[in-house]
Amino acid sequence: MFRFYPAIMSYLGYCPIPSNHPPRNLGQAVRLYRKHRGMSQKEAADIAGVDATTLAKIEASGEARSEQVRSRIIQFIRTSTRGWDISIAGDTLYMEQNSMDS
Repeated sequence: MFRFYPAIMSYLGYCPIPSNHPPRNLGQAVRLYRKHRGMSQKEAADIAGVDATTLAKIEASGEARSEQVRSRIIQFIRTSTRGWDISIAGDTLYMEQNSMDS
C-alpha cells in the first residue's frame, strides 16, 4: 500500500507522516524512507543490495547483525535523506534536521 504515499503527499501538498519524531533506529529509518518513496521492501532491498527477508528483519528488530548489511542500509538511507544529519552509535540511529536549505 505504500506505493500510493507519494501520490497522497503530492495531492495534500505535505507529508502526513509526523516528522517531529525522527526514527530512533535503523529499521524505523528504512521504513519511513520506504513510505515516502512508495517502495515495497523488495524494491528497497534490491536498491540497497540486500535480501528482502534481511530488510524485513531489520525493520522489525531495528538492527542489522552484519556490519556489511548495516553499511549498505546506512548508505541507502544517507543517499536519500536530504536535510537530515544522520549518525549511528551502536544500534541507535540519530537523525537531526540540519540547517541546509532544501
